[in-house]
Amino acid sequence: MSSPPWLSSGNLATHVRLRASLFGFAVLLATSGAQAGGLYTADRGVRPLGRGGAFVAGADDLGAIWYNPAGLADAGSSVLIDFSWLNFSSEYARSTNVTTAGGTVQTVDFPQVRGSTPFLPIPTIAGSYNFGNEAGGYFAYKPVEQFRVGGGLQALVGNFNSTVVFSASPSDRLISAPEDPQYDAFSQLKVGPIVAPSANFGMIAVPTENVRIGISGQLPFWVNAPAEVNVRLPTAAPFDRARQVGNEANVRFRLPPVLRGGVEYRTDLGDESRIRIEAAYVREFWSLHDSIDIRSENIKLYDI
Repeated sequence: MSSPPWLSSGNLATHVRLRASLFGFAVLLATSGAQAGGLYTADRGVRPLGRGGAFVAGADDLGAIWYNPAGLADAGSSVLIDFSWLNFSSEYARSTNVTTAGGTVQTVDFPQVRGSTPFLPIPTIAGSYNFGNEAGGYFAYKPVEQFRVGGGLQALVGNFNSTVVFSASPSDRLISAPEDPQYDAFSQLKVGPIVAPSANFGMIAVPTENVRIGISGQLPFWVNAPAEVNVRLPTAAPFDRARQVGNEANVRFRLPPVLRGGVEYRTDLGDESRIRIEAAYVREFWSLHDSIDIRSENIKLYDI
């Protein structure tokens, strides 16, 4: 299975801008974009994770589907079924400076927020057949013993759920202080079904019997899917009689491309055991994942 794992919204290393078009009253209240935790995609496969993800030059089984598809040329005729689980958790305590009416700056500390992933094993289920010198179904080709090349088409499928609390208080203290909890709005976003195409490719060179050099690239996943948006409106007085009608929307975002490179040294110890050491470099271009665009289809708010 070559699609990325289930998504987690707990990674504080990246940030996602939910654009003001999420809600119909954004123009009325002139609210700024809300900030939320970014997404995170984990590596997969028991054996690659056991190598710390250094499975670029040394990829030689069906786990190469994600790390370097050129390694499928060494997988032969085989079947792979494995499940891996990444336990990810985060803690975050926010502080802000608030200027009082008298001009005094005070630091306000907020309660610590904790996040964790549910138990969702990441499966890899794959099969390969050796056609000799011909290219296989996913595409891996070894024209000579010193060179392999491979690539394949992929699809990310599943659902994405997110919960975000944002402030509906207008900027510049038009009505209240920016941190007034009465203007907090609780939103739930459910996206799916998601079917997002992508592709990856790679090559492995074997200059000597003991050294392998690998490089691979993963294209972005472009997500464009229907969604439901439900909001618990703020408790502030302007929202006393307000109500939401409709919850349909469309969500677009992209998960980043990935570039990998690695060098592996392998040797036989002479007693039916081997040693393999790989140094790998992985760069995920999360700067391209700058927003989750949510466009309302029929969402309206009345009686504000």
